[in-house]
Amino acid sequence: MSGHCCGRLEIQPHGVCTDGQGNIYIADGTNQRILVLNTAGTFLRLIKPDIGNAYQVGWVAGENRLVLWHDKDGQAVIDTY
Repeated sequence: MSGHCCGRLEIQPHGVCTDGQGNIYIADGTNQRILVLNTAGTFLRLIKPDIGNAYQVGWVAGENRLVLWHDKDGQAVIDTY
């Protein structure tokens, strides 16, 4: 992975998905963040979800929505990022 994220990259992926453009979303639940990479693996941006630990992610095609699942209570939280 290239690009610059947030200092040392200690990632513990819990879930991964892609959007319609091939961007990769990695749920790093331990660090309470979502990493977004392009198709070449270059870092694009960091998402810090309001729900805290997001352990699974999914992309809703056609709606440009990222779905985040919170681990502790099993609730699905839908947000647009």
